[in-house]
Parts: sequence; C-alpha cells; structure tokens
Amino acid sequence: MLKLFLFAGIGGFTGSVLRYALNIFFDKIHLNSLPYSTFTINITGSFVAGILMALFLKHPSFNEELRVLLVIGFCGGLTTFSGFAYENLMLIQQSKYPEFIIYSFLSLTTGIIAVVTGMWLANNFILK
Repeated sequence: MLKLFLFAGIGGFTGSVLRYALNIFFDKIHLNSLPYSTFTINITGSFVAGILMALFLKHPSFNEELRVLLVIGFCGGLTTFSGFAYENLMLIQQSKYPEFIIYSFLSLTTGIIAVVTGMWLANNFILK
C-alpha cells in the first residue's frame, strides 16, 4: 500500500511540475487574454487519462503501480479536471444522466463560488 502512495506522489510531482512549466511557457508567449494554459492542460490531461484508462482496461496485465503512477499521479497532478471528466464519462456510460447533470453543474458552479468566496474572505479578513 505504501508503495502505491509513493507511485502516486512521484506521478503527481511530475504532473504538477509539467503544469507549472506549461503555465510559464504560455505566459511567455503572451497568450493570456484567456486562460489558454489551464484550458490546454485540462483538455490534454483528460485526453491522456482517457488513452491510459482505455489501455489499462483493455490490457489488465498492466500492473496497479503503473496505473497509479500515470493516471492518478501524473494526470491527477497535471490536472484534476481529467478526474472530473473521467467521472462524468462513467456516469454517462452508466446511463446516470440526472447524476451527470447535477454533478457537472454543481462542480462548476460551486467551484467558481468557492474561489470567489475564498478570495473575498482573504481580501476582507485575512489580508487586511
């Protein structure tokens, strides 16, 4: 079990470092009118997670350590959006359409509200 935590941590570190490097790259080429770096990272991470999950499901001979390293660690460190996208796909494949709509809507709206609330609290109480 401890070994799986180590693999998740190594993958997460690598994905997080790559995300940071890509953010710097996008800032340097001045594509900051929209959050292109986050968008690109989220979509790329979701795409990579989809490829990896398909491989792992089709070839169960791949070991658990590799799945944890690449999907949970690397893709999770690169973007948590890939996990969100994958979970939504599972809901759709299980024909849980109301759950898919509720989960997607609540995740998006409450995520934005949480960021706004956190910033407001920090600016009005913590950073004063």
